[in-house]
Amino acid sequence: MEALNRDGTDYRVAYTSSNATAISSAVLSDLAVGFLPESAMQPGMRVISEDMGLPRLADAEIALMRASHAYGGIYDALANHIVQSMGNLEPAPAHAEAAE
Repeated sequence: MEALNRDGTDYRVAYTSSNATAISSAVLSDLAVGFLPESAMQPGMRVISEDMGLPRLADAEIALMRASHAYGGIYDALANHIVQSMGNLEPAPAHAEAAE
């Protein structure tokens, strides 16, 4: 919304959700445009670029959070699978673990 306001583009917020599946459904039904990672693109969706009259949006960040005991073995395998499934995204350097 900040980018639209800065650009002077009129818009109306018709729907908000933190659920990517719900946003995808609204986009695929031609009810809305949405802000989704490229890894969430589905057949029937298209990337809206600046040449279509909308401003470029800032990059989003995705974090993978683990419980303090969720390290090693199967936990690392699952975390690596999730990161690799993001496709075009580069993993950020690991942050130091928080003290318990």
